[in-house]
Amino acid sequence: MSYAGDTHEYKDGKIIQTIEPGDVHLSPRTGGIANVGYFSGIICQIEHSRLKRTIRAMKGEDTRIDLGEPYVFHRKKTDQQGAATGHLWAYLSYVDQVLRESDDLAAGLALDDQIYRLLGKLWKTPAIHGTMVL
Repeated sequence: MSYAGDTHEYKDGKIIQTIEPGDVHLSPRTGGIANVGYFSGIICQIEHSRLKRTIRAMKGEDTRIDLGEPYVFHRKKTDQQGAATGHLWAYLSYVDQVLRESDDLAAGLALDDQIYRLLGKLWKTPAIHGTMVL
C-alpha cells in the first residue's frame, strides 16, 4: 500500500500494473518485479484463506476468488472501490494510534478482522488485473 511518493510499476509474468500513491496492491508474491523510486507506505502479509473466507461471507459463497493474480485497487476512483480504499487508509491510521497505546488493546479489539473486511469490501468480480502484455 503506497501512501506517498512516485507512481511505480509492478510486473508479474504478462501482467503490468501501475500503482499510484493511495492505491492498494494485493500481490501473491510469486516473484513479480516492481520498479520503484521513492515511496512511503505499508507492506503487510495477508492470509489468503482468511481473506477468501471473509470475501465469501460478504459477497456470497459462489464468489470467484483467485488470489494467485496481483490486483490493484485504486484510491482515486469515484465509485465504492475508491471510497473503500480511503476507508482502509483511514482505518490504518486509527490502528497506528491504538498500537501506540498497547499491543494488547489492538489484539483485544480484533483490529485485524476489520482490515480483512475492508479488503473484502474492495473485492469486485472481475477485479482489476492490470494490463496484459502479449
